[in-house]
Formats: sequence, C-alpha cells, structure tokens
Amino acid sequence: RAKIEEKVFAYSLDGVLSDAASYINPASGWNTTITSGMILGALAFYEVKPELCNTLLNKAIPSNRAGLQRLLGTDGSDPMGTMYWRNFVQMEMLSVSALKAAYRSDFGTSEYEGYPNTPTWYIHLIGNSGRTFAFGDNNENVDTVPAMFFFSALTGNLSLPYFELQLAETGQVITGAFYRGADSYNHAAKITDSTVGADVNATLDTSSRTTVAGIVANGTGSTVIKLQTAGGLMEIKLDRSTDLSSCRVLYGGKPITVTILHGSDGYWHAEKITD
Repeated sequence: RAKIEEKVFAYSLDGVLSDAASYINPASGWNTTITSGMILGALAFYEVKPELCNTLLNKAIPSNRAGLQRLLGTDGSDPMGTMYWRNFVQMEMLSVSALKAAYRSDFGTSEYEGYPNTPTWYIHLIGNSGRTFAFGDNNENVDTVPAMFFFSALTGNLSLPYFELQLAETGQVITGAFYRGADSYNHAAKITDSTVGADVNATLDTSSRTTVAGIVANGTGSTVIKLQTAGGLMEIKLDRSTDLSSCRVLYGGKPITVTILHGSDGYWHAEKITD
C-alpha cells in the first residue's frame, strides 16, 4: 500500500487528472476499463486522500457512463468484439458493485438502456460449435464470465447463470438446473457433464458395428467411457458425433448400452449411448 501511494500519487496523477487525457474521451475503446480502475483505486484510498480521490471519482464516473453509452448503444453490443467485452464487463462489475457498497448508488451507470442487454448480446454470438464469432483481433474462445451472475442479480434474468454453469470448468461443458431460493440466491439443483467428446481423428468401420451393455466405471470423462461389461473393462472413445439423445447424463455406476464402431486408431468409438 505504501508503494502504491508513493508511486501512483507521486508520479501518475498529472496524466490522469489532465482534461486532455485520452481516456476522458468516450470514443476510446478502453475508456470503460480505465475509468473502472480509477473508481476502484479512488475508493480504496479515499480515507488516505479524500479530496484527491473525490476529484478522481468526479472525473471517472461521468466519463465511464459516457463511454458505456458510446460502446454499447441501446442493444448492448460491443463493436470491439467478445474478447474485449469480457475484459471490460469484469471491471464494470467490480466498479459498480464498489460504488453501490460505498454510496448505495452507482450514479445511474447500470440504469443505462444498453447495460442490461449486453450479456445476452454476448451469448447470442456463441454458436452450436461452442465457439464465438471472431472478428478483428478477437479469438474464438468462450471463457467463463463471472459478471453473468452480477447481471442476473441486476436484471432478474435467470438464463444468465444457467449459461455460466455450462462453462464452469475449463475444457468441460456442464448443464445445470437451478432454482431461486427464499434467500434470493440461485441454488444448483443438478449439475451434469454434457461435454460431447472430441473430434474424430480416425476412420470408423461401420461393418464392425456391435452393441455392448455394462456399468459406467471410474475413469469415465468427457472423451472416454470406461465400461465394466460381463467380459471385462472396456475403454470406448466418445466423439463429437456420438448420439447422446437417449442418455443425457453419464455417472459412475449407471447401466448403459453402447453401440460401438471400431476405428482405424485401434479404439472402439461410441456411436450411440442409451440408458
């Protein structure tokens, strides 16, 4: 803390407080991220330098609001793309929450028309492939966005935490059912792994099609089933093309029937799973 006071207050404030500072102009795509950081910093050090921090807040809050209006429009879309959107909404969530904690108000920031629409804009850019539409220097990655829970509390839209549950673990897609409790929190009623295998990197021999029955064993994951059959333990690959319409959930000890095809990689591949 002493280092921050020394370096920030001694060397950085001239540029921040200048009316010519680039972040002040809401046409800057980084406006919302920078001003959110200013708000958090000013609140953190308010007791140390109240007059200075008050000056920072009086600059940052209106600039942040103006930047949001330019950035999101009325439909909540971010012209910079999803990768930058994930960055700025995290900062916005923190700064708005901090303002409400300190002043019981965010001074109209979250009341702007495009604000509650922005999380659904992000969701609508994600395709069935599980990848997002990429343009400019954005990538296709879909990462967790904790701010979805913030927006859910703000808007009452319960589909937002449902979406986030699907991305709760890196590399794994899960499906969650939840309900709103009397304590005003969302409670998970059921969470299941719904990841559908990996890309098929082998030629599958349809003439080898056969059906096996068994019990799902330990070691089953998002790309492989360990199946305990009457003849022993089988390792069966799960592919993106595996038909799971008749078996929505896999868990240890569950009896299932698997239609399998032999692959050129030497493994059996699950064509269809039923329970």
